[in-house]
Amino acid sequence: MSTTTATRNEYVQKAKQQLDNWNSEIDKIEARGEQLTGDALQKYNNQVYELRQQLNAYQNKLNDLIAGGQENWNALVDELNHISKTFVQSFNYFKSQL
Repeated sequence: MSTTTATRNEYVQKAKQQLDNWNSEIDKIEARGEQLTGDALQKYNNQVYELRQQLNAYQNKLNDLIAGGQENWNALVDELNHISKTFVQSFNYFKSQL
């Protein structure tokens, strides 16, 4: 196994673990919303939905990264990092509103 392959595999594993962690955090936040009713519940659910959509975009880009070749690697990593930063900002903002 070349260093490049090992590095790619390590990056993918870390990205998968991060995705699992984020999903777990959203599950916890989602459980908090069960206490809400009416408009507050609707707004809460909409925000959780938006976070889930961002994670779906992350998962899709990760799948592209896994399937892609070395020639696309850097561009896909950049895109994945951008999605990650956007998600973290959205997630932190949402948590600050709780």
